[in-house]
Parts: sequence; C-alpha cells; structure tokens
Amino acid sequence: MPVQYILGDWDFCWLNLKMTPPVFIPRLETEETRELVEWVLEEVVQHPHVAGTHSDPLILEVGCDSGAVLLSLLNQLHESQVIAVDKDEASIRLTQNNAQRLRLPDRIWIIPLDVTLEGSWILLLPWAPLDPVTSNPPNVFHQDMEQLAPEILRVYNES
Repeated sequence: MPVQYILGDWDFCWLNLKMTPPVFIPRLETEETRELVEWVLEEVVQHPHVAGTHSDPLILEVGCDSGAVLLSLLNQLHESQVIAVDKDEASIRLTQNNAQRLRLPDRIWIIPLDVTLEGSWILLLPWAPLDPVTSNPPNVFHQDMEQLAPEILRVYNES
C-alpha cells in the first residue's frame, strides 16, 4: 500500500491534501503533475484569458482525482474558478473533501461526467467559453496514442 494512503494525506504544490484509495496520488517524484500546475500558472500570466468573459480564468479540469491540480491552481489564482468533471465517484468525493479542508469549495463546481461518452460535453456549454483546460490522465494506452490530437501527443511525449 502506498505511504500516502497509510498516512492519509500528502503535501503537493503548497497544499496538504487528503489521500484515500482508490484515487490516484499526485506523485512529486515523477514531477509531471507539479509541472502541469506550473505550466498552467505560467500560461495564465503570459496569455490573457478569453476576452469578454470573467475577470479571472474559468478553468476546466478533466479528471479531478484528488483535486491536486485544480486546488493548487485556485490556491495561486485567487479570483479564478474551476469546473471539474470526473466519472469516478471516489475522486469526486475526495476533491470535495479537499476543497472543504482548504476552504475553496465556493470556487469549484464538480460535475459527474464521463467525457468519453458521445454528447457528454453538451453539459458544459452553459459555462462556455472556458479559459485553460487541464487534464492529467494517468495513462494513455499505446493503441490510443494515434488518436490523440497532434498538440496533445506532443505534450504527452515531452513529459
């Protein structure tokens, strides 16, 4: 059993997050998740968000897991809000729990949604346009790599 599950919490990008199985653990030793947070923060600073929308970015997180990415972003982007989607009930509960612990639940909307289902994205239209869209999927199977958009494939191969 991973030490994070035994301890019950884990430090990640300025935050202490509750960790429970079976939700994926943000692992600092791989640095990929931390780098994603830093990259999004840099992009938000360097590129103004969508004109004519919110005063600060409205971020979409696809696959929230423990909430590590979205909560780290909210911790640094003090006026931003996040819409998080995930199909896993355990991930949704853990993200909600972590948001409560960090006093950030009023800036997050979590929607149970399987984005792989055709037409599922229609549920997100009321929030459009969105600024950064983030996702840190745990794995992309080799047979699925050829179906990725070129820019996603490039980012995935660089990590």
